[in-house]
Amino acid sequence: MTHQPELPSGTVTFLFTDVVGSTLHWEREPDAMAKAMTRHDELVAGLVRGRRGYLVKSTGDGIMAAFSTAADGVRAAVDLQSAVGAQEWAVIGGFSLRAGLHSGVADERDGDYFGPTVNRAARLMSAGHGGQVLLSGVTAGLVGGDCGPLVDLGEHRLKDLTLREHVWQVHVPGSSSEFPPLRTIDSMRGNLPSPLTGFVGRDTDLEELGSLLEQTRLVALVGVGGAGKTRLALELAAQAADRFDGGVWVVDLWQIDDPDQIEDALVGTLGLQYDPDRSSRQILADALGFSPVLVVLDTCEHLIDSVSELAEFLIAQCPALTLLCTSREVLSSPSAVARQVDTLGEAAVELFALRAANTRGGFELTEENTPIVEEICGQLDGVPLAIELVAARVATLDPGELLARLRDGFRVVRGSSTGRVPRHRTLEATIEWSYRLLDPAAQTLFGRLSVFLGGFTLNAAEAVCAGDGVDHLDVVDVLEHLVDKSMVTTLDERSIGRRFRLLDTTRAYASLRLDANGDTAQIRQAHADHFAGSLGEAEQRAWGPDAARVRRQVLADVPNFRRATEWALETENVDLAVPLACLGRFLSQ
Repeated sequence: MTHQPELPSGTVTFLFTDVVGSTLHWEREPDAMAKAMTRHDELVAGLVRGRRGYLVKSTGDGIMAAFSTAADGVRAAVDLQSAVGAQEWAVIGGFSLRAGLHSGVADERDGDYFGPTVNRAARLMSAGHGGQVLLSGVTAGLVGGDCGPLVDLGEHRLKDLTLREHVWQVHVPGSSSEFPPLRTIDSMRGNLPSPLTGFVGRDTDLEELGSLLEQTRLVALVGVGGAGKTRLALELAAQAADRFDGGVWVVDLWQIDDPDQIEDALVGTLGLQYDPDRSSRQILADALGFSPVLVVLDTCEHLIDSVSELAEFLIAQCPALTLLCTSREVLSSPSAVARQVDTLGEAAVELFALRAANTRGGFELTEENTPIVEEICGQLDGVPLAIELVAARVATLDPGELLARLRDGFRVVRGSSTGRVPRHRTLEATIEWSYRLLDPAAQTLFGRLSVFLGGFTLNAAEAVCAGDGVDHLDVVDVLEHLVDKSMVTTLDERSIGRRFRLLDTTRAYASLRLDANGDTAQIRQAHADHFAGSLGEAEQRAWGPDAARVRRQVLADVPNFRRATEWALETENVDLAVPLACLGRFLSQ
């Protein structure tokens, strides 16, 4: 018996295989498929180890193996294809494997491998067809002509990967060398663009949304401007592309102002023929028909009602159609399933480092600059667009200087960002796009909410922001409208109740609007009056039965109390300053 060798290290060649059509085999002939997979496992174990390979794990109905040399890996793949081809699989209607190999350095942990090298090998395999063995350019270079003639299949963009791959095919003796085009992004129908930059973070989001896209035919990604909805949608579409034989089509709606033009935009993007005897809607319904198609409708918020109605119609008329929408507002369609796109967490620092390195070659995170970059990302609330714009400034400013200049408001994130659509060229322009879609009352309230720091309650918003242009009774409805538009976020904290906040980047723009409207002094005064009064009330309740809750509420509003104190000092208002002096008692408890 051939024993499992030691785990390869250094430059490793990874082999991935998969049984083509295994899901259908399991559905039709589960007992026969179980026996076939038992035989498959026996063949794999013997042939991989016979070529000094390490059988890492089973990957569903395939395997992952590692080899110390590229030649051993390629020969094992050829042996396996030959052995499978020599078996009789008529009982399940045929049985074939696809295989892919890539070589490089990978992270090893507990007998398994991780990292880009492994991912590239897996994606290369998934591009192939039954009976085919594919090699990356690196692996092909390592084996040369030692494993027989290689067929040059050219460069391709593989699923999930930014850098293109030069793909080669190995000839399996006794088998055909003719196969359909590789199942890569390039070969798919549609207009899915190649990414200009790598995708960072959101692995969990991609996994969950990928599953959702298999179960739901109308998915909406909703979030604040600059949160990365479009980039996430495109990455999700690329990962799901091989499920849509009819293609993946991206329709950017941001330049469309007239709802009547939406259907024409779809007809034009899909390359359909206009017919004077049929409406654009009917042309779409007839063309999309029963072919599996994914359509990405990007930037829907300014056309939300019309997009929702059209989406509902198309979903009903086209049973194989899937729609993926991005918007700053939830679709009104009853069929839509919305998922919030949050700003980045820990991945924010990685995004900053990658974009900074693209701008200034050699930039790296160090023990010295990492805490500074973390603080920069925190100042920007993890908003990807803001991070990218700030990171681009490392060409002229180091992270410490960037952090200092962030205190100067928006200036550090103004300026062009080459390659972006106009609404994304500056963070200010991105937020202004959303602001212009608001009605006058919402615009007024949005500007006034910038007076709050760290968050606020509904009662505080009503007390401070009601007045000319926003009726006190309407504040709750207008505030909820801003939440729906992703202009305001919510914080549901059980210990103190529901609170609201503007992201710091959004609040900076809102403050500009407040200044432009000439309301700053009036709203600052109302803010200080409210918090001076609320702190006085809290002082009276601080010794009652709900003392703990009162203290938590006060601590949540410490930034607002301090801002109120600053206003009292600026205006030399002693009547305000005295009650605000009580804050120290709460902080010292």
